[in-house]
Amino acid sequence: MKKKTIILIITIFTAFSCKTGTEIINGDLYFLRVDLTNFYGANKEQLEKLDKEVDSIRFSKMISENELELIEYYDKLKKHKLLDHPSIRIKSDTIIRLVYLTELEYEKVKHFTWSDLGTRKKKVNLKIEIQKLEKNIYYSDKIIDFKEIDGKSYWK
Repeated sequence: MKKKTIILIITIFTAFSCKTGTEIINGDLYFLRVDLTNFYGANKEQLEKLDKEVDSIRFSKMISENELELIEYYDKLKKHKLLDHPSIRIKSDTIIRLVYLTELEYEKVKHFTWSDLGTRKKKVNLKIEIQKLEKNIYYSDKIIDFKEIDGKSYWK
């Protein structure tokens, strides 16, 4: 009986001490010259205008496959309340993930730019805990480590 109680306590402790659905990844900052998926810094008025524009496309009779995908992605961001969150891209192996961050975590990496890193022949390597919310939507409130290292910063 004592053994079962100890196992039960350990199981409960483990279940509550771990975040479910999180994963730790390593990768490099990846930059986009123009990022149409980041609404960080937009004010309430701008977000309302964006909402109206998305709705006008949504209710259009002639909607393309690309527009439909963008609307679905927009709806998912809105559902998870990530529209006004900062984001970064992380390239690990062959996968590039768009990760939405808390403002506190974003402060750690926002000063890195592709042009500065490229000039100095550096890149930024990150170790970050992410949570997959849905397909292609990741969130993090914990950048574990980041460092500038020699290398090429990737961009598109």
